[in-house]
Amino acid sequence: MLYYSTGGDNSNSQECAADSAYFDGWLTASHHCDWTGISCSCDNNCVGDDKVRVITRGQSTCLTGTIPSALGSIQTLLYLTLNDNPGLTGTLPSELGQLQMLINLTLNNCGLEGSLPKELGMLHELQNVSLNGNRFNGTIPVEVGELPKLAYFDLKNNAFTGTLPAEICNVTSYRYIISDDHLCNGLPPACCDACYLNGTTFPCPV
Repeated sequence: MLYYSTGGDNSNSQECAADSAYFDGWLTASHHCDWTGISCSCDNNCVGDDKVRVITRGQSTCLTGTIPSALGSIQTLLYLTLNDNPGLTGTLPSELGQLQMLINLTLNNCGLEGSLPKELGMLHELQNVSLNGNRFNGTIPVEVGELPKLAYFDLKNNAFTGTLPAEICNVTSYRYIISDDHLCNGLPPACCDACYLNGTTFPCPV
């Protein structure tokens, strides 16, 4: 699913010429836990249906196409990193809200667009969200503002409108919100321990 949706069958393109091993092992007889960029619950010599914990396909510009909704079926996933792939376009699938164990979602500097699905608010283990440098738009869903463990939330350099949901002020786990100025309009400083706006740190009272 991820291989074909993100251009794995075109991985010999000029963009990937410098990293011929980017999809090493994918769609071969080897165990999926041995594929490049995939980590599982086993350390090595995986057998059977070992649980996928990490998918890292970033910092190479090799990915093109869209994020497949079927990723939502990998419910043991803890880390999803697809950053620095400007050819990765389309919207963020609402099915990602099924990744109940997800801790980290890193999608910086891609070509993603559309609004954030409210289903992301179902990811109660999520601690880090990095969406900097895409084309996301619309308002931030209230459900995302209520994520109980989210500590790092980078929304900068997108086309979001409105402001951050006021519910964000009730979440005690926040440490850093990195945002364009207008999204923080009207929020009290107690919403976080440190707000980063245009590269400047504004300490907030404890």
